[in-house]
Amino acid sequence: MIESAYLVGLPGAASVAWLLAVAIAPLMVALELRCPARPIRPDGLRWCIAFALTLFGSCLTRALTPSLALVSATLSSQAGFGLLGRLDFPPWLAAVIGLLVLDLTAYAAHVGLHKVPMLWRLHRVHHGDEQLDASTELRHHPVETLLVAAVIGTVVATVGISATAVTAMLSVQLALGLWQHANICPLPFEPALSLILVTPTMHQLHHADRADLHDSNFAAVFSLWDRMFGTFRHPPPGATELKFGLAAESWHRPQTLVALLVSPFRSRPTAAFQPLKSQPETMI
Repeated sequence: MIESAYLVGLPGAASVAWLLAVAIAPLMVALELRCPARPIRPDGLRWCIAFALTLFGSCLTRALTPSLALVSATLSSQAGFGLLGRLDFPPWLAAVIGLLVLDLTAYAAHVGLHKVPMLWRLHRVHHGDEQLDASTELRHHPVETLLVAAVIGTVVATVGISATAVTAMLSVQLALGLWQHANICPLPFEPALSLILVTPTMHQLHHADRADLHDSNFAAVFSLWDRMFGTFRHPPPGATELKFGLAAESWHRPQTLVALLVSPFRSRPTAAFQPLKSQPETMI
């Protein structure tokens, strides 16, 4: 039973999520070339490294995130586990609750990646990109991806979220992530849209090398989590001139594939960014 569910679930969720990514990624690249928000600095080597890291980290392990969650949902349903399965909710209400729980889980996991020094060492591979664009969405260390997969799978099994809801939410998160990181001109209706969803303008503040902006806007899909827990930040004046990366943490390691993969295990643990209070010079 377990083996068959795993083999059936493994390609299913990955196929949906990655077919969507393959469809949206070229559109994001075309928009970046057509209407860039910031000057494009052609760098063939950087793109080759990003593509290689995507293949190694994303295609092999990031695809495992929706797959593990899907397997957890399948096993939970078959075995009668999960809180939602024990409550007599209409299917539509159970699906809505499941979607919100998954997005809240993503928010909480993201905060943890910033606040726990050992996890930050993994996550800063994502934040070390100084040329923010759609490819940054896929720039994650494989170990980070596996840890997030384990968290999502545990929550899915505990709550009893359906496989359909898992596949839908993780696919939307991936698709929106490509858009949120893309180097494209802001849309005129983004301020209104940000009342519900995380927009590029909102998320790209999270990638700024300023600590007061970096430690905010953690949400993946729904912006209500940042508003609810006090981590939401509006774009400050001059937000279009922001720099990205980890200058505040003196991140100057070579941006090669091997260096990015081994950096969490070779460098000294560093504290996660903390919001600025009264003395900016204390910023790590």
